[in-house]
Amino acid sequence: MKNKIHILLVIWHPIGGIRTFLRYVYGQFSSEQYQLTLLLPETSELDATKEDLAKTDARFEALASQPSALAFTTRIYQVLKEQQIDIVHSQGFTSGILAAIPAKIQRIPHVLTSHDVLRHDQFHGLAGQIKKFIISRMLTLPDMIHSVSNDAQGNLLEFFPRLKKNMHKQCVIHNGIDPTRFLIEERADLKGKIGLPQETFLIGFFGRFMPQKGFDILIDAVEILAAKDGSPDFSVVAFGWGGFIREEQEKIEQRGLSRYFTFLPFEANVAKALRGVDVVAMPSRWEACPLLPMEALVAGVPVIGTDCLGLGEVLQGTPGTIIPVDNAEALAHALAGEMRSPTLSKITAYRHTAAERFDVQRQVEGVKQLINRFSQ
Repeated sequence: MKNKIHILLVIWHPIGGIRTFLRYVYGQFSSEQYQLTLLLPETSELDATKEDLAKTDARFEALASQPSALAFTTRIYQVLKEQQIDIVHSQGFTSGILAAIPAKIQRIPHVLTSHDVLRHDQFHGLAGQIKKFIISRMLTLPDMIHSVSNDAQGNLLEFFPRLKKNMHKQCVIHNGIDPTRFLIEERADLKGKIGLPQETFLIGFFGRFMPQKGFDILIDAVEILAAKDGSPDFSVVAFGWGGFIREEQEKIEQRGLSRYFTFLPFEANVAKALRGVDVVAMPSRWEACPLLPMEALVAGVPVIGTDCLGLGEVLQGTPGTIIPVDNAEALAHALAGEMRSPTLSKITAYRHTAAERFDVQRQVEGVKQLINRFSQ
């Protein structure tokens, strides 16, 4: 009987979309066929990641909470030298760059999954150009670079066009979700919890409070709506903490908009929370391949999102509303339109189509084929 395929998962940032990828994809890797070793820093989410992979044959090599790049690379090399690893699967650009040389020295196949997009502000000045030059060379070392959307791959090739010379080392396997978690009818009574009348139009914001997610644009849109006579009663509920939440809350208070916003802790049952709002607002500035719009559409909730990288690709061909990036007027107009002429019936009719389109099983099988191909 053939031995299990032993995969070393190199994870510099084991949070957010990467942790979700591990849960959705690697959580379905059979313990009879695959052995997983996860090399990652100690974080507050480590126990949750262990729980996500509880049904797999997973072992954890945890480093200090903030290891140096040298310490992390050294540990990658030690694991590759000491254990019989069949393939390295690095998660994110930093992980891939740190794993590239150890994998090449040990002659072990290396797949890099890109979970983010690149921006011009990351490569400003001479130091930025030197960094870009080094990264461009390091990205030629993996045997395959897997992007989670066509937009993400296009973004990668725009910044590092030399990679186009070896397109056989590039592939796209789109992100997906478990649709069964969102094909539910139950909904959280968020309006009751907040103390709002049931007729209040409730806007949901489920993103992190970081510039990427555009919460500041939502604040601007709310200010525009609040100034208009005859606007229906509406409110915004935002989930989670951290990031620049204090700065955003101060901005809301300074503008006299506090009565329109409620902040709630992260909601474990996101499906019920999604179904508890009337629309999901996603004024993102960039994404790789976001899961939230997939989850909302399967849950049967209208989505208003931007045409930014990644998000526009997900919303294309759906009943979701697409608006320009960094355009508060467009967001306010779209929200006002949803209040007056809801798209709920179209979204509801699209639920099962969305469930089929965004089913994570396609991603699971695609990643398995990738792993099996390079592990032979």
